[in-house]
Amino acid sequence: MKRWIVLLCLLIATPVSAQVSLTLDGSFDVQVDGGLTDYMQGLALRHVNGDVRLLSLTNGGDVVEFVPTAGRVTAVTARWNISAVTGDHTGIWFEESTGRLWVTASVDYGKSDTYYPTRISTLTLGPNGAVTNVKTVSLQGITSKLVYGGCRALPGPLQVNGRKYGCGFGGYTSLAEQTSRAAIGPFMVAIPDIAGYANGAEIPASAFTVLLDTPRGQRGVRKTLPINYFDGGDADANGVRRENPQTPPTTPPYSGAGYLSPNAQGLGWFIWGDSYYGNGEFIGTDYVAIAALGCGKGWYQGSTLHFDDRCAEVHTWPVSGLTGANVTQRPATMAVLSLPRGMPICTWDGNVPQCNVSGTAYDASTGLLYVAQFPAADWGVGRVWKFRTGAAPPVPTPAPTPTPAPTPTPTPTPVPTPTPTSQLPAGAVRVANEGDLFTLAAPALVYYGAGSVFVSATLAAGQQSCSHGYGGSPATFPGGDPTPGTVKACYVAPSAPAPAPAPTPTPAPQPPPTPTPTNPCVAVPLTVTSITWPSSGTGSKQLRYTSPQTIVAVDFATRTFTDARGCTLKKN
Repeated sequence: MKRWIVLLCLLIATPVSAQVSLTLDGSFDVQVDGGLTDYMQGLALRHVNGDVRLLSLTNGGDVVEFVPTAGRVTAVTARWNISAVTGDHTGIWFEESTGRLWVTASVDYGKSDTYYPTRISTLTLGPNGAVTNVKTVSLQGITSKLVYGGCRALPGPLQVNGRKYGCGFGGYTSLAEQTSRAAIGPFMVAIPDIAGYANGAEIPASAFTVLLDTPRGQRGVRKTLPINYFDGGDADANGVRRENPQTPPTTPPYSGAGYLSPNAQGLGWFIWGDSYYGNGEFIGTDYVAIAALGCGKGWYQGSTLHFDDRCAEVHTWPVSGLTGANVTQRPATMAVLSLPRGMPICTWDGNVPQCNVSGTAYDASTGLLYVAQFPAADWGVGRVWKFRTGAAPPVPTPAPTPTPAPTPTPTPTPVPTPTPTSQLPAGAVRVANEGDLFTLAAPALVYYGAGSVFVSATLAAGQQSCSHGYGGSPATFPGGDPTPGTVKACYVAPSAPAPAPAPTPTPAPQPPPTPTPTNPCVAVPLTVTSITWPSSGTGSKQLRYTSPQTIVAVDFATRTFTDARGCTLKKN
């Protein structure tokens, strides 16, 4: 099921890495698969007659091509079905020098005692939806759960001994520690061109090199600090766990649980559901990966994963260090990436790409990085953000002007001094997450912090920043971080007027909408995906699936699902 709260959320366009700066350069919404746009994932880029075309993958296994256009994109310029080489998690990349689409795919759950080999494919996208030259290979000893984010061309210094491509990226999957392990953190393997291998071939270990890995029993790190209930944290003071509870946890995680944040270095640990998905790029002298993460609480309920929200960070590694000599190295830099969504709280139960940054595409010819999330603008509507990378061009020095006559120095406006406080007043309303902007309709007392530690200040009407000042952002609450290493938020005292949303332009007149069908099952069809049917035989069984609706019954004989509205769907 899906939960969301509407708040005003904007991005402060400041550099997020000492090596690679990302500055927001606009965004546009995407709804190219109707109501099923929510289920899209991945992003790739190619040029057609010099113009940029973006590619993404639908839930039905179609690669759709569309033009990045301001506003909302609803039309596709081409469509190809590649479902034969997709999986629960699929990464795509278009190699313009050869005209090949690279595809990596993996099951999410599967069986604990089954080895799922790597699935790296290349194919040619032809006219009129034609798909040709399909080839799929595997890597000896490398499971598909390690290499589902995608592939990219390696920069020159890493192209050693015929290894020309980097595949993987890393992230959580179900049964992550079993026979087909995943990397709950970064992963990348340098491979040769698969054009030199037959379809179905297994590339021997001697022909590839692991550059990054998060081995079994280890975790990746992150800047933000999640509240982790997955690794034994959902337990009472005696360590007695709640087994598959039907309600969220209400007490702090058990102190003896695993992977509680912060760790000894003050960083957060990756938790279940954290992944780099298809978000790895080589930009300049760095490898840049966007981590899609669970924010706030993460817990297990009703046989699936739950989170307070999903968020993102930018992690970088210098290319010079990716030699394979230190595969467990941590990122050189980590920074929070605040993305302006139309639905700033976006959660989707389960380990799925939905509500996550699931694909990036870098255009080296323009220096633009495209970042995609489905949904993001609203349910059924994704969003693609454009970021400029690298340093901004220098500003020309203006010609000297005559020195003006001295004018009286204006009295500076006093900066509000934060007042230490221990807790929020009853009824305080959250208006922004750390690093976001918000607008006050009138002066108000605003609280900033997390847990039981807050500072407060009376702020003027207008746009304000939920920040203590970092990375170049303005300091609305100067004086330092009230809770270092913790994701904070801003709250307005209950007596203050609620923040006023920024004015929006009057929309152009639109034709009358088509009447909505009165049958709810026609208006919003029941959708069920990622189904893992239980094996035959006696004993307790578990059916796994993903659905935005509430399923109330399943007829195993006919494989028919029924939701709370009485809508039915038969799945073969």
